[in-house]
Amino acid sequence: MSESANTDSITLPAGEATVFKSMLPYAAKCLVVAIIFFGGISFLLPDLNKMVSRIQTEVRKDQNRIRLTGLFTTNPAVHMKVSYLREEAGDIKGAVLEIELAIGLLELHSQDKEARSRYQARLDELRRKVPKDDTAIKGK
Repeated sequence: MSESANTDSITLPAGEATVFKSMLPYAAKCLVVAIIFFGGISFLLPDLNKMVSRIQTEVRKDQNRIRLTGLFTTNPAVHMKVSYLREEAGDIKGAVLEIELAIGLLELHSQDKEARSRYQARLDELRRKVPKDDTAIKGK
């Protein structure tokens, strides 16, 4: 078979009106699917505005904003900053947890003994602030 025989059998639309007519059923189906999809979403999530405002409120908090910034990194400084914020808020247990996470990251990824000692000093400082009757946090 020659190439001219292949091109002779292909029929192209005669004009733009034919292309529009052939696209009209596809566009209508897309519109129906979009209406059904968004209708279903709005039915399943009637309080979407409340959810969006709650998410925005949570993201605006310093602690969460810092955590989101360091989400894809293994940066112990993120945990250090969050520990300071938690300590300011009065959550000493949470601050201890953040420093322990930072020390764990340092043990995994850093050979710098000086950095590890700074984080350990911060952990010791926080552990001294934990009430004596609180058995949830024990030092090494």
